[in-house]
Amino acid sequence: MQSFLPKCFLDGCSDSQPRKRTKLRVGSCVGILDTPLEQALTQKKLIMPGVAIEWITCPFDIGAFVSMINGGLVDLALMFSEDVAGHFVMGSSLKVCGTFVDSHRHWGVYTSKDSGVSTMSDLSKSVLAIPTGLGAELMTAMISQKCGCALTASIKTEVADSLASAVRAVEEREASAVLWEKSGSLEFFTSDKWRLLGEFVMPWPSVLFVATRDSLQAKGVTMRNFVDFTHGICEEFRLNKDNQSVRYLRTLEGVGKDDALSWLNRTSWVCSHTVDITAISTPLEYIQCFETPCQIRVPRDPSRICAEGVSITRALSDTARVNSALDQSGSDKGKSSKCHVQGMSVFETPPMSIAEERTMTGSIGTDPGFEELCSEPSSVKGPVPAG
Repeated sequence: MQSFLPKCFLDGCSDSQPRKRTKLRVGSCVGILDTPLEQALTQKKLIMPGVAIEWITCPFDIGAFVSMINGGLVDLALMFSEDVAGHFVMGSSLKVCGTFVDSHRHWGVYTSKDSGVSTMSDLSKSVLAIPTGLGAELMTAMISQKCGCALTASIKTEVADSLASAVRAVEEREASAVLWEKSGSLEFFTSDKWRLLGEFVMPWPSVLFVATRDSLQAKGVTMRNFVDFTHGICEEFRLNKDNQSVRYLRTLEGVGKDDALSWLNRTSWVCSHTVDITAISTPLEYIQCFETPCQIRVPRDPSRICAEGVSITRALSDTARVNSALDQSGSDKGKSSKCHVQGMSVFETPPMSIAEERTMTGSIGTDPGFEELCSEPSSVKGPVPAG
């Protein structure tokens, strides 16, 4: 089909004089959640008119990653919400430009059948192998509350640099169980040696677009266009046309077909200029609970971290949403148990197979405003075709 756009718009130059394309260096530290962009990169689809997109390979060490952003090596970054909040309380000048993924991350606690751990309460006397990062630390603290530990007596942990190391720690009796994000462990615990002791949902939207003030001032329009551009890329990945997305996940991430479809169905890449403020305020309040007052200072207005032009919303409390779903179910099956931390609650979902996973999310409500309905998702996406 012939395009009606002028050639200069399509290839980024005029007929008489080449126009320099804007370089946009994009980096990510969110693991498997950036897979749609990585697949587009391998398929040479990560191409925007007038923009030279450079995908920067970044370390998973969040401190090193933020140093790259502040040093100008990365213009636009994908970061977990809790990492953004954590650097905010340390005085970082990063600004939130939008939301990449607004679904909530699922975490599993796995144990070997001969570990001697049979219930979540047993973890209070055990060692839990966890990944590096603030997210794992916050989830451990939440689970500690679930197990009845005081904030000052959290479950003992052993930080593992990889899932293989965490599994080895359990096998060698250095730890009794493993806490890991389920998207990163879908195929690891399928043998009969392991069982899912508990599943927890991180109670805030997952991934945000962030940049420094200087980068926004120099390339703000280009960044905004890139956010819009990624929406189409991610939607194509989610639709799994001709089973391409599942094949990509199976080949490069080692994910089984059923697990890949389940993950695609529960992950929501919104790629929008709107930010649900609970993506910042909720982890901030958890950080405030799990750190001593002298270590941090939580700002009164988390919206200050958002860049100019970003739309700020506050979604319906997930507590209200889950309780409503339970009330409507009319049965005890699948009921969640609440764990309260200074007015907040985290929901534990009952152990289940990947194929039986529900999209029920855990939640937080720390002030009356959290219970107010500000915005609900405007559309419900259909399931991913099995291919």
